[in-house]
Amino acid sequence: LSRSRWLQLLSQTHKRDCAAGEVLLDEGDFNPNLYLLVEGRVDLAMKVTGRGWVKILSLSRGDVIAWSAMLASGRMTCRA
Repeated sequence: LSRSRWLQLLSQTHKRDCAAGEVLLDEGDFNPNLYLLVEGRVDLAMKVTGRGWVKILSLSRGDVIAWSAMLASGRMTCRA
């Protein structure tokens, strides 16, 4: 993105801090937002019958969270 487009995008954002272990978004939640991970780590997990929550991916600085919900039904397909 150009600098002007980046600044335009940033003007539409807000900061959200989360504590370690806090669930940011849950599987099945409606979510119209896109998240950019600025620092730390976020684990993505899916609920598997007979196994409970299974980590499928770890995200870190610069990764985008919840993009698939924005492109599909708006529902989260995993827990973040």
